[in-house]
Amino acid sequence: MPWIHRDVIPHLLKLVSSFPAVLVTGPRQCGKTALLKRVFPQYTYVTFDDPFQVLKAEGSPREFIQEISSPVILDEIQYVPFLFRYIKMEIDRNRENGKFLLTGSQSFQLGNLGSESLAGRMSILELSTLGASELLTHDPTTPLESLMFKGGFPEIWSNTVDPVDWYPSYISTYLQRDIRSLVQVADLNTYSRFLRATALRTGSLLNYADLARDVGISPNTVKRWISLLVTSGILNLVEGWYSNPSSRLIKAPKAYFNDTGLFCALLGFKSVQMMQDSPLLGSVWETFCHGQLRTWLANRGRWHNNLFYWRTKDGKEVDFLVLDGTDLYAFECKSVELPSEGDTRSLDILSKTHKIKKRVILCRTPDYLEHVNGLEVTLDNACHLDRIFLAHK
Repeated sequence: MPWIHRDVIPHLLKLVSSFPAVLVTGPRQCGKTALLKRVFPQYTYVTFDDPFQVLKAEGSPREFIQEISSPVILDEIQYVPFLFRYIKMEIDRNRENGKFLLTGSQSFQLGNLGSESLAGRMSILELSTLGASELLTHDPTTPLESLMFKGGFPEIWSNTVDPVDWYPSYISTYLQRDIRSLVQVADLNTYSRFLRATALRTGSLLNYADLARDVGISPNTVKRWISLLVTSGILNLVEGWYSNPSSRLIKAPKAYFNDTGLFCALLGFKSVQMMQDSPLLGSVWETFCHGQLRTWLANRGRWHNNLFYWRTKDGKEVDFLVLDGTDLYAFECKSVELPSEGDTRSLDILSKTHKIKKRVILCRTPDYLEHVNGLEVTLDNACHLDRIFLAHK
């Protein structure tokens, strides 16, 4: 399987050199294990996908940790969460940075367990699927529409698997292995309807009651299932922006799938052409832009839930704001190749009350344009975010 370079590697190396343990979380099949084995080939490797290793750990956890040849990669740590306590004991006995590299799904649960047991000893890295910039570095001829339709799961690009075949299997496996093991899902057809209904609401204000009514379940069930998608790295909730941080949680969030390939599969698209001809193309593009912004920030250790949307009471809206340190970047998403003057109106209104570091329209332009006369914005296709965030730093 050809290796596609991951932009997160410098950030990962920094964490490994700074903490005794690093937990890499993220959605299934996003490349957690492959990344660690590629960057740290000298590490001992133990996977808890192997029932025998789980039994050994359960039988005598203290001896299990002490007998492992370290440094070590402990894969799928969510199957043996009790080991966190014994990892802490081993770190306290012999503290050494980079000693334990852990992988696992369900970032919230694992993060809580780790922070309780390994406070000051462990850092958490949330790995995304492959970003557009990584895929274009690997193959600069890849069409933008293919990046949108296929998404960023490594297996689709490394093994040239047809996404039309791969994603249904992924969704089915995800339901069986993760959802059913964590919550009571009596009817998988109901959960499938929930996933599709959530996809159809991407980019809209999230109304739990409306979603529950359409799927035929209770609002509390919707909240639990949405929360599970978020903690699994499948979904992200974008909060509304207020200048006063304590007020940001007042507005309803917007939900976005983190990977457009999965999003397109849930919408039922069978080809790039079907995606392009759909009235939902704008939603796909906005979801793609969200994913690229989030991935770029996360890969560089600059993701701190610092992606927002902005909306006025009379409906004026800017799709995304990124607060990077003290700098505020504003992004509008347009699925056209060349925006018009009217596409900057919301950016103009926002700029009257906020100091904006850079105003950007993310559109399907083939080139990065730093400045467009008459629009006073930068144009990009969400594939050159280095130029946006690193310029003038």
